[in-house]
Amino acid sequence: MRISELSKQSGLSVPTIKFYLREGLLQPGVRTGRNQAEYAEEHLARLWFVKVLTGPGRLGISDVREVLTAIDSRGRPLRGLCSVISPTVAAMPMVDGEDDVRLEVDRYVNRLGWQVDDDAAERRTLAQVLVMLRRLGWPDGAEVFDAYATAACELGASEAADLSADPSDAEVCMRLTARLVLLDVALTALRRMALTHHAGSGPQPNPQVP
Repeated sequence: MRISELSKQSGLSVPTIKFYLREGLLQPGVRTGRNQAEYAEEHLARLWFVKVLTGPGRLGISDVREVLTAIDSRGRPLRGLCSVISPTVAAMPMVDGEDDVRLEVDRYVNRLGWQVDDDAAERRTLAQVLVMLRRLGWPDGAEVFDAYATAACELGASEAADLSADPSDAEVCMRLTARLVLLDVALTALRRMALTHHAGSGPQPNPQVP
């Protein structure tokens, strides 16, 4: 397909596609003339993946490039891809005092028994959240995360089955990585809806989720 058709099917403008080509986020098409090239379905799939990362995933171009580089290496397991995505999703600016509560967070993660790298960005994020909560007058310890950790553990166990996919298949890696990003966005939306429901209607019996 020509770049005009690629634009139509992806919903991205031709200038945007050309920008992605220049930035290395999209492989060049097959040259058919001096200023013409043909693109295939894999180009369209790649553009949809980039749309997920830059849209719902809220990643910057440099972060997207890093994720794509990891996928294109075709040797990194999907669990390793999580370590590429997580810092870009979870990172926040440095907060004064976060180092003071980092040890507290590390002890909390250890109590959970989770196998998480010592330098995982999420550890820093939890420390930053605790610092900000305390500055707002909430004298919470790491136990404030208990309910979230319980829910997250169940969700993580459910999603972990996807991470056994063959890392040599770049298309599969893109699809599953996009799935993880989108479900993370969906989790936030569901939590906000649940909060609206319970805050507005008072105590409710636990619903039976099919």
